[in-house]
Order: sequence, then C-alpha cells, then structure tokens
Amino acid sequence: MTARLGKGRVRGRPGRRPAAFYRNRTGVPTDAEPHSPLLPTSSVSACPNPFNPSVRLQFAAPRRGPARFDILTASGAVVRTVTRDVLCPGPVSLTWEGIDQRGITVPAGIYFVRVTQGTTSATRKLVLVK
Repeated sequence: MTARLGKGRVRGRPGRRPAAFYRNRTGVPTDAEPHSPLLPTSSVSACPNPFNPSVRLQFAAPRRGPARFDILTASGAVVRTVTRDVLCPGPVSLTWEGIDQRGITVPAGIYFVRVTQGTTSATRKLVLVK
C-alpha cells in the first residue's frame, strides 16, 4: 500500500514509487517500473531523430501476432495509425513520412510513436524539424 503525503513524499515500501510516477498524462512511460509489462523505450528506435522529411522506425517484436503503430502529438492526439496483421518475432521496420491519416503534412514539433502488440507496448519520442 502506498499513500501520498504532502510535498511529494511517499509512504509505503521503500524503493518503490507509485504507478503515477511512471506515466505522464499522455500515457508515455517516464521511467520503467520494475514489474511493468512495458518494453523499455530502447526497443523502439528512430533513425534519424530529429528527422526531416521521414523517419525509419524499428521495433523488436517479442512474439508472433498483430501490432499497432500510433503516431501521437505531444498532447496525446493520434496523428496516424498503422496496423500490421501478422508479425513474426524479431525486427520490424516502418517508415513515417510526416503525414497524417488524411495525407496532409504535419507541422514541425514533438511527436511520439507508440507500438502495441497484445498487452506489450513501447514508446519513443520523435522530433520533426522543418
């Protein structure tokens, strides 16, 4: 049991922070919880980053099955979604050209890619420069 006290102090088991410390309000992991089903952010790579006009995203699929790639704004709005029906375990590569679902070029800024496969997800920050 963990209780929040005033001024950011936490009471409970020593060395363990409550789950609120591990996600910001957009759902992007900020630190890896010891027993979390999330993959570390290093499992999604983006090259080059910062990028213009396109970025290559690589993901290490932990098992066979469908996967979903979401491109999000810094506020959490979905810009683009790509779904792959069948993935084999191992590396998966995808290129994002900086366009949204309607085919319109998105403005420069900070974006996030979230890869979800079953109950496992990983997130990486992307920076688009113009």
